[in-house]
Amino acid sequence: MHYTNIKFHFFLLFFTLNKFTNAALAPVYYINEPSPLNITRRSYLDELGLKEFIVVVNVDVQSYGADNNLVKRGEELTPKNRKWNKVATAALGDKIKFIKSKMSRRKAKSASIDPFGTSESAIVGNFFCFSGVFDQNTLDVVRGIEDVKYIEEMIYITIEKDEPSDTSKDLLQKRSNNLPKNDNLNASQNDLGYEKRADSSVYYQRYAPWALSRISSRSRQQPSYPYGNGYTFKNGGEGVVVYVVDSGININHADFGGRASFGPNVAYNADGVVTEDGYDYGGHGTAVASMAIGTAFGAAKKAKAISYKISAIGIGFPVIRVAQVIQDIADLIKNADDGRVASVLVFSFVAGSVSQSWDDAAKEFKAMGHIYVVSAGNNRADACKKSPMSSMATLSIGSTDSSDSLQPTSNFGKCVDIYAPGVNVQFASHLNNFGSRTSTGTSYSAPLVAGICANILSDYPNLNLDQLKEKLLSISVNDAINTLPADSVNILAQAYM
Repeated sequence: MHYTNIKFHFFLLFFTLNKFTNAALAPVYYINEPSPLNITRRSYLDELGLKEFIVVVNVDVQSYGADNNLVKRGEELTPKNRKWNKVATAALGDKIKFIKSKMSRRKAKSASIDPFGTSESAIVGNFFCFSGVFDQNTLDVVRGIEDVKYIEEMIYITIEKDEPSDTSKDLLQKRSNNLPKNDNLNASQNDLGYEKRADSSVYYQRYAPWALSRISSRSRQQPSYPYGNGYTFKNGGEGVVVYVVDSGININHADFGGRASFGPNVAYNADGVVTEDGYDYGGHGTAVASMAIGTAFGAAKKAKAISYKISAIGIGFPVIRVAQVIQDIADLIKNADDGRVASVLVFSFVAGSVSQSWDDAAKEFKAMGHIYVVSAGNNRADACKKSPMSSMATLSIGSTDSSDSLQPTSNFGKCVDIYAPGVNVQFASHLNNFGSRTSTGTSYSAPLVAGICANILSDYPNLNLDQLKEKLLSISVNDAINTLPADSVNILAQAYM
C-alpha cells in the first residue's frame, strides 16, 4: 500500500461539526472548537487562512468504464467485482484532475501551499474522496463544481499510550505448569486449560478470567476475581480471520499460539515515514487481539488475527486514513486465498464527534457484506454523537463491570448495540511473551464481542452484519445491566455455545 504522506503531527480532536449549506453549493462540515496551539500544522495553516478538508465526490464507475472501454458491453460493475478497484481508481483520478483544472490562482500569502500537494484519496465501495488544503476562495470553487457531494474539515484520531497494570509477568507460564489434569475426560486439554467436551465442537475453559466466565453464564455469578467459573464455547471461531486495526500485536505471545500475524503498517509519523515496525509498542493492539482470539483471554480461541497497524505511540491519523484502511481490508477479504470462511474487522477507535465521511465509509463496508465491530467509546456520552457509531452500520459495543453495572465512562444510547465485560479485564501483555495486564474500557469489550462473532461465523460464514447482529442478540441476555441511561438497549453479550 502506498499513501501520500501528510507532513504533520496528528492529535485527537474533540469537536462539534456544523453544516453550512447553500442551495447551489456543496455543503461544508466545519470544526467549531479552536485547535490547540501545540498542533503545529493546524496553527500554521490557520495563520495562512487555510484549512485541510476531505472532498467527497460522486463517481459513476459503470459509465466511466463503458466510456473508456474498460468494461465489456453488458458487463455490470459492482464493488464486489475484482475489476471494480481498477476502474474506480481511474475514474476518481480523472475526477480529481478535472477539479484541479478548475482551480484559480491563489492569494499571494498562501501561494506557497499547493492545495493538492499532500492530497490522499480513498475508495470504499461507492464512497469516493480525496483531501486538500484550501483557502476560502479555493473552497468556494470546489463547492461549486459538479459532482462534489460534500466537504468535511479533516478530523484527526489518536490513542494515548496504554498504561494498564502489569498483573503477572509469567501468568500463563505458571498456569500451564499448575493446571489440573483429568485423564477421565474423553477429550484433550491444552496447556492453557480448555478442554474438548464429548461434543467435538464444544469446549470448556477452566479457571477462565471473569469476563469470559460472565459471557458464559446467563445469570450473574460471584467470581473469585480475577477468575470466574469457566467458559463454554463452540468451535472457537475456526476458519475466521479477525483484522485488528490498532497499534500492532505482540504476535509472539503465548496467548496467540502462532495464530496472530503482521499485516500492513500505515502508522506514519509527522514526516510521512513509518518509524515503528509491526510490533506493538503501546500495548493496545495486543490487548484487543488477546480479548478476541487469545487462548487464555479471548472468546474465539481457534480464530486467527491479522494486525493492521494504523497507530504508533504519539502518532495518530487523519480520518481519510480510516477510509483507506477500510478500503484495503475490503480488498484483502475479496482476494483472500488462505482458506478462511469469514472475516471480522475490529477497530477500537472512535471520533470525538460525527464525521460524515467516516460514517459513509462504514456504510459502504457494510453494503459489501462485511462485519465492522467498534468500541462505543469512553466519554460517558451518547454514542450517536460520535463516529462511526452514528452510521448505524457497525456493531457497537459498550462496557460493563463484574457486577453488571455500566462502566462509569462507557458511552451509551440507541447507537450502542450490546454491552460486554470491559472493566478490569485481563489480556496478553506486549512487554513479554507470557505476561498479562489489566485495564478498563470499551476497547476491550469490543474485541470480546468480535470473538463471539467469529465463533458464530465459523458455523454461519455467510451472515451479513444485520443477520449476525440478530443472531448475537438472540443468544444474549436482556435486562441484566444495572443503571443504564434512557434510550439504551439493556442487552449483555453471551457466548455462542
